[in-house]
Amino acid sequence: MDSQHQGKHIRAQLERFGSDVSHKHPIDFYFYLDDERQAYLLAAELQRKEFEVTVEESGTDHWLCLARKELIPIDDTFETLCDWLVDLSASYYAEFDGWESEIPF
Repeated sequence: MDSQHQGKHIRAQLERFGSDVSHKHPIDFYFYLDDERQAYLLAAELQRKEFEVTVEESGTDHWLCLARKELIPIDDTFETLCDWLVDLSASYYAEFDGWESEIPF
């Protein structure tokens, strides 16, 4: 999915499952990399934006950088942040593999 639609897609999916997008949601973003050093550099960049980040080996010679942040999906800055995440993944040669969120009921 291209960067200009990622934020809208996340919001639409949350709404589809009955979530109130005017409230904060814990959202996890998944990045896969072939290089451990790049994974930790990406993690440091995400931590500067106040994401909780873990890096772990994911298969042979692959690394998962998992970033979590509580966000309000309807906020205007949300789409800008999603655009930034997609662009950031490209600058670290990472595969941006999507997101997931708990749906509060």
